[in-house]
Amino acid sequence: MWYIEKKVPEYLNRVYHEHGEFKNQFYKGIHQSTTVEEFDSDWEAMIDKYGLQDNQWLNKIFSIREKWIPAYVCHNFCAGMSITQRSESMNKYFKDFLNSSTPLSEFVTQYEKALDARYNKEREKTFKTRNSKPLLRTLYPMEEEASKIYTRKMFRIFQDELVGSQLFITEKVKFSIEVSTYKVREIYKEKPIYYVNFHVTSKEANCSCHMFEFSEKVKEVAIEGFQEGSNNASDTSLFNSIMVHFLELSERGSQSEKYYDIAIQSLQNGIAKLDLLDIEESNKEFVNSTSEYIPKVSEANIALHDPRLVATKGRPRTLRMKSSLEMVRKGFSTCSYCMKNGHTKPKCPTLNQTR
Repeated sequence: MWYIEKKVPEYLNRVYHEHGEFKNQFYKGIHQSTTVEEFDSDWEAMIDKYGLQDNQWLNKIFSIREKWIPAYVCHNFCAGMSITQRSESMNKYFKDFLNSSTPLSEFVTQYEKALDARYNKEREKTFKTRNSKPLLRTLYPMEEEASKIYTRKMFRIFQDELVGSQLFITEKVKFSIEVSTYKVREIYKEKPIYYVNFHVTSKEANCSCHMFEFSEKVKEVAIEGFQEGSNNASDTSLFNSIMVHFLELSERGSQSEKYYDIAIQSLQNGIAKLDLLDIEESNKEFVNSTSEYIPKVSEANIALHDPRLVATKGRPRTLRMKSSLEMVRKGFSTCSYCMKNGHTKPKCPTLNQTR
């Protein structure tokens, strides 16, 4: 495809330079068309607009469109590789070990060194994947799970797609027990429009862009549709939906101070209502938890009795009435040294004088 795009200025020189919008329309029709019908319609509109019905080169490449247009070839798995990518990457890699002047006697040795270096690099990547944790950029459980499965390089690709899914909005267009279809597009763009089918039973999703079928990479629109499809089972999609509305509120609220005041007031009112809801839910949980342990007894059946007497520990107190002399003597203390009343041995004046 890059070879055909390279030849556009050569075969369409007049149109290419006289009409500045032709270049964008040409590349947009090729790369942003998600279906065969959409590409054919855009191509026909471009031909009619610029009067290119008799251009032999355009007619020729259109006749073989199923071999190079992404909308036609996206159903075929290519691992994301281009025609020359394999040879270019291998040439770049072996340049560190071989060159055009390497003799045959050294070729085998250098080739083995190149393979060993490749294996060592793979082992380093595997070790890093198993013994380290990548930095997460969102609160999605999906991201944390992917970090445990993918290699670091593949996880970074997935992470970029996951973060990019925040810029897309979804609209349910078809619903059934087995399959739900969602229309997905960027928030501020009308095109391109993607359609994501979410299979309820198998929990699988496929997108009209066929990115996964073409390169086994999950595109952000498929992630957005998958999150929307599992809306009833996961809090992740709720968070995602709130973020979409929050982005729209932020965009409109930043237009002027008046818009800003309205946006902030709306947020504060919403937070206040959520706080009240938290209090109500907490009270309900407390009542439900205590009601399980407190038996419900009718007041008519309640009979009150005196508490049961329990014997105290130790020697029981005597009930004999004491004389007034005993009551008075109870407050006196006797010194064990001088045998006098009114003080104890530590405070005895006689003992202190002898010391």
